[in-house]
Amino acid sequence: MHTIAKIWFGLVFGLSLIYSKYYSLLFTAPKVQKRIKTMFAGRPIDISRFFYVTYVIKFYHLNCINFKFSIIIVFVVALCTANSCFGQIQLSNASFEDKPKDATTPIGWNSCGDYSTPDILPGYWEVTHKPVNGNTFLGLITREDGTNEWIGQQISGTLEKNVCYSFTVTLARSDSYANYNRPVILRIWGGQSLCERKQLLAQTLAIEHTDWKEYEFVFLPKMDYEFIIIEAVHTKESFYPYKGNLLIDNCSTIDKCDRAAVDSQLYIHN
Repeated sequence: MHTIAKIWFGLVFGLSLIYSKYYSLLFTAPKVQKRIKTMFAGRPIDISRFFYVTYVIKFYHLNCINFKFSIIIVFVVALCTANSCFGQIQLSNASFEDKPKDATTPIGWNSCGDYSTPDILPGYWEVTHKPVNGNTFLGLITREDGTNEWIGQQISGTLEKNVCYSFTVTLARSDSYANYNRPVILRIWGGQSLCERKQLLAQTLAIEHTDWKEYEFVFLPKMDYEFIIIEAVHTKESFYPYKGNLLIDNCSTIDKCDRAAVDSQLYIHN
């Protein structure tokens, strides 16, 4: 969805909530909110902001502010949501929150590939780690037949060509994952369509540690990208594919940075 369209959507949606006699029902019904969030999962629109901000506006509008001021506030919120305020690009459901379940993709993400069946953890496959943020985290595996798991989504803005970006994510390995126990590599891709692995933006070494550690990536896209892919892969040192796992949690916003920080196409430190 283009920026102008997103702004207009936010403006119309926000104002319709403010002046709707059914607004109190929408705001107080968790099932309704969850349904709307699910409808827009994976798309660059943060519905939760509109619920909160339009609720505040509605309250004060009935008491002290006028219609024009309401429009201004909702327009600013729409602009921030559409354009990622302060240069930040957001991921939908960045900490992989959902009901724990095996072979299931978290809300806001899409499974990529025929054999990609990620897990929402903990609670399955003997994985007992506690989440870094929220209640759940993501588990990806690699297999002996050479297949692996990867997920993707459309981000809230565009990764612009030749612009420096930084991004952090927290990673670990489980030493008990139904015998998928060996360390694997995390790869982050940029794409121009869902699940397209167009450019390898960053990757780690094999994640051997079982405690959570935060990794920071700095990368420079060669083209404009609106999609991101997270993938677990075997190490290059292994001649044969193997059973491995990767635990992922607490992705940050994607922020613009000083281009001088990029001294190679792939840069990582932790």
